[in-house]
Amino acid sequence: MRQYRSGRLTKRGRVWYGHVYEDGVRLQRSTGCHDRKAAEEVAAQWERDAVDPAGRAARTATLNDALDLLLRTKRELVPAGKRSRATVGYYEGKAGHLVRMLGHGFLLSKLTANVVDTYVSGRRGERPDPEKAELPSENTIAKELGTLRAALRLAKRAGMWSGDTAAILPLRFSAEYEPRTRFLSGAEMQRLLPELVADRAARAAFVVATSARLGETDRARPEDIPADFSVVALRGTKTALSRRTVPVVSEEQRTLLRYAVAHAEGTGGLLFRPWLTCNRDLRTACKRAGIPRCSMNDLRRTFATWLHAAGAPLELLSPCMGHKDTKMLERVYARLPIDALGARIAAAIGVVRGQAPEMPAEGDPSEADPTASLLHQSETNQPDSADSADSAESQKGSDSAKSGGPCENRTRDRRIKSPRLLWPAPRDVSRKPERESRLHHSLHHPATKRAPAAVVAPGQTGIVAAIPCTQPRARRPGAPTPEPERASAPRRR
Repeated sequence: MRQYRSGRLTKRGRVWYGHVYEDGVRLQRSTGCHDRKAAEEVAAQWERDAVDPAGRAARTATLNDALDLLLRTKRELVPAGKRSRATVGYYEGKAGHLVRMLGHGFLLSKLTANVVDTYVSGRRGERPDPEKAELPSENTIAKELGTLRAALRLAKRAGMWSGDTAAILPLRFSAEYEPRTRFLSGAEMQRLLPELVADRAARAAFVVATSARLGETDRARPEDIPADFSVVALRGTKTALSRRTVPVVSEEQRTLLRYAVAHAEGTGGLLFRPWLTCNRDLRTACKRAGIPRCSMNDLRRTFATWLHAAGAPLELLSPCMGHKDTKMLERVYARLPIDALGARIAAAIGVVRGQAPEMPAEGDPSEADPTASLLHQSETNQPDSADSADSAESQKGSDSAKSGGPCENRTRDRRIKSPRLLWPAPRDVSRKPERESRLHHSLHHPATKRAPAAVVAPGQTGIVAAIPCTQPRARRPGAPTPEPERASAPRRR
């Protein structure tokens, strides 16, 4: 092959090669250029990089390098107790979206405001997640941009990037974060527990009784609960205050904690078995129970809402929740619904809402707390005979409330009865549902028909007498006589 030399450049065929000295060693490389002037620019850049290694690193650093630096920094803080593994997992998930959208080898030197705006537009226009069936929210995109900001700051400190984060990230990007307010009432909790299997119902009751996070329930042990159920030790790792002891003071807490201990099925020294699909199973159980969907964090919110509605101040609830102050309780976990808030305000200023309440009977706890309706709304679907009048009156009151009519004072609500602290048993998975058994029978025995109800003669006893008899509905006068059923031809096999 013919070569042509011109200073520090050498042409082999149509490609120009150049040489550069690094640490006293002469290296020859291909410029990849066919034009001589372009090859000289490349060779000059090589010389500048040899003199300034930091500038070279800034030009060759990728987005993946910056994100790796961020994750490595977060992982180093876990053994020191300053970050939890869940926090590292959070940043790993957000970094995955950045690499997926921008590319694994995307150069930081090419990161501009236009690139970030294109990323935001692309995330907004993505298809819904098949698991969540919803588009990425503005809050989710804001968290991903926050991860990018943290990675760029570390990259700039390490000399991998020399730009300005304020000029790169969008202006006035609002997360539009709206905290959830979902919590369960006592009646909803009674309807949810029977739809969960034993160990998962026990874990749900444990969270409502103790405010435990999901990871704290995974690490719970039987020895963390004393025999008198007065306190519960939680093995939290998210923050320094997560490892705490929660007092069990209310009767609802105590009965739910006993329920959790009675139905827990953990092995290997743990209180509960692993539960990897908790939110999906809770969503399915809520659908079967006929109540709005809830998550594990909503069960934790139920703990704070119940105690705050009963009169516990936020500064006493924050240590139980593992928080250093009351900000998260005020924003997320202990926001009272409007009826309980109105009752608390009326009680604080001494104003009677609606009719003047009658004095409760001595020793009757049902009228002592104006906020007890949070825990005991619509207590049971099958009232006792002694409570039939109260049930009819409560139905009347609920109908008037739905229609927008005048509502009775909450302190005189007849639905607030004495606490029913017997929680229903968990779901029995060994028993097949009635619909499934009927479908199985019809598929395997297509020729069988249900036998007509037996008519019990007067004085007849035995098994036949126990079978209920259903009389046919009388035909209306003047109605046409139904035609007799025609025999169908045998099915050809």
